[in-house]
Amino acid sequence: MKNWDELAGPWLRAEARMEAAHAPVLAALLAAADLAPGQQVLDVGIGSGLSTCQAADVVGQAGHVTGVDVAPPFVRRARERVPENVTLLEADAQTYPFSDAHFDRVISLFGVVTFDNTVAAFANIRRAVTPGGLFTMAAWAPPATNPWISVGGQVAHNVLGPVENRPDPKAPSPFRFAVPGVALDALTEAGWQAEVETLDMTLTPTGTPDDLALTQMELGLVAHRIADEDPDAEDIEALRSGLADRFATMQNASGAVLVPARVHIFSARA
Repeated sequence: MKNWDELAGPWLRAEARMEAAHAPVLAALLAAADLAPGQQVLDVGIGSGLSTCQAADVVGQAGHVTGVDVAPPFVRRARERVPENVTLLEADAQTYPFSDAHFDRVISLFGVVTFDNTVAAFANIRRAVTPGGLFTMAAWAPPATNPWISVGGQVAHNVLGPVENRPDPKAPSPFRFAVPGVALDALTEAGWQAEVETLDMTLTPTGTPDDLALTQMELGLVAHRIADEDPDAEDIEALRSGLADRFATMQNASGAVLVPARVHIFSARA
């Protein structure tokens, strides 16, 4: 059984920084989702709830947003900030018995890469959407185009060496849909008519290169390597300084760290 407090804790501690970093992606997702007042919206994988709040603001009091996440700490945090036109579910969207043909729109900011069975999850969501409804989701393009996610693995490789066992490319991971055909095929099999737009953008995390290095030490690939391999103090410092050096190359003249990114925005019509 997963320890959700342990898994979600680092993300929640870095909530403001992570939300600032992902703000351009969320803006692109919501623009593609074509939300409007009065709609019924499902938000899949809400994290700490910013996407849910922004969707609720668009649909207004005549509309409603249902946010679903499998991690109890994220749902607890989201409850502290969502408005009255939101319902939150602590559940797995792959199997939850949503009402048939209920939602006009479905959105997901990086929340669709964790399903055990992608086709089954997309089919379950499809059943809950009205005819003509739209499912819009964001996913990272390949690692080489996304240093925000991949830099930790690169630095860890340099300091600690290669990982002994390469992960299953079909398993849940941030880059599960880096090749967009993987998601498009699953959506089609689940009954959607799907297309993708790939966008280059700049992520806008708050903090200095040293701040971002410490965040990366708690999150993502480098954090997993630290937990799995228990490196000594010298290697820990090499990881931190290596990350800080990489982010320093992304600073602009005013000191802000601007991280290049490439993101897939999938749009699927029921």
